[in-house]
Amino acid sequence: MNTKHIHYKGQQVEVDILEDDIFCVYLPGKKLRLQYKPDNEGADHWLDLESNHETDEAVELGEEIGKFFNN
Repeated sequence: MNTKHIHYKGQQVEVDILEDDIFCVYLPGKKLRLQYKPDNEGADHWLDLESNHETDEAVELGEEIGKFFNN
């Protein structure tokens, strides 16, 4: 497992890379598992694996992960 840190809402957040497209993000008080899925038109999608939906929070975190990890 590979651990990195991103900046999110003014704080440093730990991110574990579980697989090429699955990330575990440790926010204060909770842990989120996100999956990166590009679509066939080249758009990036970030799914919260708990709900299996693209949430605003998942998208915001995914954008930061994407900048850091060049996804």
